[in-house]
Amino acid sequence: MLVIAAKLYSDQGVPLPRHREITLRYTAVGKFSMREGYEKDFGRTVRVANLWPIGGGDSILPTLYDAAIVWVGDGKLRVRGFEINPMTMAHVAMAWGAEIVADQRPGRVLVPLDGEAEISVITSQADLEKAAAARPGPAQWKR
Repeated sequence: MLVIAAKLYSDQGVPLPRHREITLRYTAVGKFSMREGYEKDFGRTVRVANLWPIGGGDSILPTLYDAAIVWVGDGKLRVRGFEINPMTMAHVAMAWGAEIVADQRPGRVLVPLDGEAEISVITSQADLEKAAAARPGPAQWKR
């Protein structure tokens, strides 16, 4: 999923004060992914979160290990875990705040109601609202 993200902890693993989140600028745009898989460096299964560039390439933000989504709501999410400092190999606590970029659903096909011949393909929020307004509501449904 496409998100706009920012780090919520300092590079030393210290949480930024809550009042800084209000003025915090999102620093990265990319495709958020989270998976669980075996990591040979840890010798165990680990949940890993990444933020990939839209055109492909290396991760925009350092990989989060033992990642967990700790909050989701109103098109935003917070992911917490730890990253590994490449110089010292120290594990540093980190959290990302991310806002999901709106309207990224693939097209959906609506099945026509009885008696209708038209099939609508929805590719945007505007198309969805237009199709919903054109369809009869529960009070008008045939019984």
